[in-house]
Amino acid sequence: MKHEEYSWNTSDRLTLFGQVWQPEDEPRGVIALVHGLGEHSGRYQPVAGRFCQLGLATISFDLRGHGRSEGKRGHIPSYETALDDIDHLLSEAALRFPQKPRFLYGHSLGGALVLYHLMRRAPDVAGAIVTSPGLEPGNAPGALLAVARLLDRLAPSFTMANQLDVTGLSHDQRIIDAYRQDPLVHGRISVRLALQLIDCGRWVVEHAAGYPDIPLLLLQGKADRLVSPGAVARFASQVRGPVTYHAWDQLYHELHHEPEKEEVFAVMQSWLETRLR
Repeated sequence: MKHEEYSWNTSDRLTLFGQVWQPEDEPRGVIALVHGLGEHSGRYQPVAGRFCQLGLATISFDLRGHGRSEGKRGHIPSYETALDDIDHLLSEAALRFPQKPRFLYGHSLGGALVLYHLMRRAPDVAGAIVTSPGLEPGNAPGALLAVARLLDRLAPSFTMANQLDVTGLSHDQRIIDAYRQDPLVHGRISVRLALQLIDCGRWVVEHAAGYPDIPLLLLQGKADRLVSPGAVARFASQVRGPVTYHAWDQLYHELHHEPEKEEVFAVMQSWLETRLR
């Protein structure tokens, strides 16, 4: 597997960090991957390795305010800003791998952003894989939300603890320990991003019937405590079109890091092979 790092400058003068993994031979297609809240693209190297085994390249970037990208930790001005960054990711994928089918892949916050991107901008992609999308937080106290909406008017970039239950990432304790020790992981979220996550996630569910004609593989663990499996199930039940929904009763948030990950990757591989054919 070959690896390369790159960067680009945004219109608001931030430098965002990206990286590419690709097989030694000519790739059959490319996965454009969007990571979750507080983490970074480097945590997906094992996922990229699995895609390389299928002959697929993976291109990703650290969201602004995350990982090795610039920006206040945990702050993204709006979902629309994030969609612009995803547009650039897709353009970079097309530039590096011309004439190859492109797939979007999003996990958690990245999954919510990918769904929002698909429904708002209907990009020219061969399909999308979304795992554990943050369409509704696992726990959002009403009083905290009220304070957040007030702060959003006064200081939208104000950050607070994201309150992620790290023990709910995976049943594999090694994953939890590595997450806690990772210097590029942070536990912050801005008021604006928190409210966008809630409001735009609600919009995605409410407008599920308007999902575009883009093949989607939607994967969820029913024991997930970081996002609401119920909200994901409601979205899946209302979507009309080429959507495959698969849920596992006992799995936690990071399906790709669970002990049952071989089964998860097998579902992804079968779906991708069908699209590539």
